[in-house]
Amino acid sequence: MPFFLRENRRGCICRTLAGITPRGLRQLGWSSPHRSFAFSTLENFHRGDLLKSDNLQKLYFDQLDQIHSAETQIREALPKMIEAASEMELKVALQNHLEETHVHAARLDQILLEAKGMVDPKHCKGMAALISEGEDVIHDATDESVRDAGIIAAAQKIEHYEMAAYGTLRTFAEIVGTSQHAGLLDQTLEEEKHADAILTNIADTANDKAHKPA
Repeated sequence: MPFFLRENRRGCICRTLAGITPRGLRQLGWSSPHRSFAFSTLENFHRGDLLKSDNLQKLYFDQLDQIHSAETQIREALPKMIEAASEMELKVALQNHLEETHVHAARLDQILLEAKGMVDPKHCKGMAALISEGEDVIHDATDESVRDAGIIAAAQKIEHYEMAAYGTLRTFAEIVGTSQHAGLLDQTLEEEKHADAILTNIADTANDKAHKPA
């Protein structure tokens, strides 16, 4: 969503989304709590503070941008993992999580638009590294059962990263955000925990199959 910066009468920098004013947001139907929260956020970026994470709210926004990038990367990586998996139970679990990931990204879109008026993903280096490791496992494993065990391990590393991220974001939202946003983040956190538990159950069998004593 395009925006430009302007200075208001109080000497503050205001992000105006495609020229939309507070009256414009009302016309677009933004609810009062979300509208007031968004504009209190946008109109209180003082000159020189725009790119600094010098308070918890800005750190919260930065972390939201990064987990949004992480979800996008996961959406691109999961189809490759599904194709490489041999066990049908594992394929189904990964496919289900791919569908959940679309929902998680949509929730982040909602939170970011309501909280700061824009979606501006910041490349998540941590997720990129985890996905790269997973791709190495798929490439290097020559045995199907070993590959499945490696895919599960890689997927659970990703899940644990997301669980840590969403747990932190939920706490930040409780402090500087809104209760609705904290609830959405908590919902995603619980779904990540559930996906991780399913992978753990599958691993019990997959690891035994992959274990081949010399």
